[in-house]
Amino acid sequence: MSPEQANRSKQSPRTIALLVFEGAQILNITGSAAVFAAANNVAGDPVYDIHILSPKGGPIKSMSAITISTESISTLDPDSVDTVLFTGSGERDAADALEQDAMRNWALRAIAACRRFGSSSGPATLALGRLGVLAGARVTAHWAACASLAHDIPSISVVADAIYIEHGRLWTSAGVSAGIDMTLQMVARDLGESVANEIARRLVLETRRPGYQPQVSGVVAALKKADNDFSELISWIKAHLSQPISVESLAARAMMSPRNFQRKFNACLGEPPARFVETLRLQHAHGLLSSGLSAKIIANTCGYPNPQQLAKAFQRRYGSTPAKFLRDQQIQG
Repeated sequence: MSPEQANRSKQSPRTIALLVFEGAQILNITGSAAVFAAANNVAGDPVYDIHILSPKGGPIKSMSAITISTESISTLDPDSVDTVLFTGSGERDAADALEQDAMRNWALRAIAACRRFGSSSGPATLALGRLGVLAGARVTAHWAACASLAHDIPSISVVADAIYIEHGRLWTSAGVSAGIDMTLQMVARDLGESVANEIARRLVLETRRPGYQPQVSGVVAALKKADNDFSELISWIKAHLSQPISVESLAARAMMSPRNFQRKFNACLGEPPARFVETLRLQHAHGLLSSGLSAKIIANTCGYPNPQQLAKAFQRRYGSTPAKFLRDQQIQG
């Protein structure tokens, strides 16, 4: 056992309260719970004491028809909570629940006492806003909910193109898989990057995504636009970003002349093929910047022969170096 692990074993587990309401997205609940549970396993100690709570306890039916067992809020002292997360609900369920005095008072006490709090969906963030605890905060939510959230809570700043945001004690995410990324970052803050990376490996995640990564990847957005001529080609490009990719080679794969390929690709995707490849490479680099990998490995993985070439691409596209880009995004979070 390392000195760090020995020190952790002497500490009481941190109490995690996941608040659940009728109609919740099941992944908003189970994703975060699975990460905290995996942290206990990786650390070899009960670092987190996880509680799934609802106003009255008992079974709660999720939007996917899966029923989850919950404890009543009355079973957990709100002053003892380290982390409280509103994990999602139906359109009105969380807001309606928080109009009940017992639920509202418990939530406000827990938020006041805890080390951090947050939400993993638009409806949950809306519920927090109606509690009056978000004034002046920077938040994110699922892309489909951002506009209505900004309209309903004008005192907050909604960042639509982020998967999660840390703003002081407040954490918010775009929900679903983004809640896993947010919880992994919480664990990284508590137990270190190596523990969070090992959890990601055990959960078979492709990479740990930083909060500033766009909610909709370049590949997904492109596939939505692409017709049958290019959908398979886009998937091929994503799988081969580390290799040299020329317009001529892409045209050959599409069985077109380079000139005709460039014209049709630009008309379909809205940008020339060379710029599209660069876009995917830089988006992939975004996700690797906070991974702890060396600049050389990140550059090679994204198809650049050396870090200097990657830096030039960043400067050309963003007017910034990769290191400064990462630093600025962390500060904005």
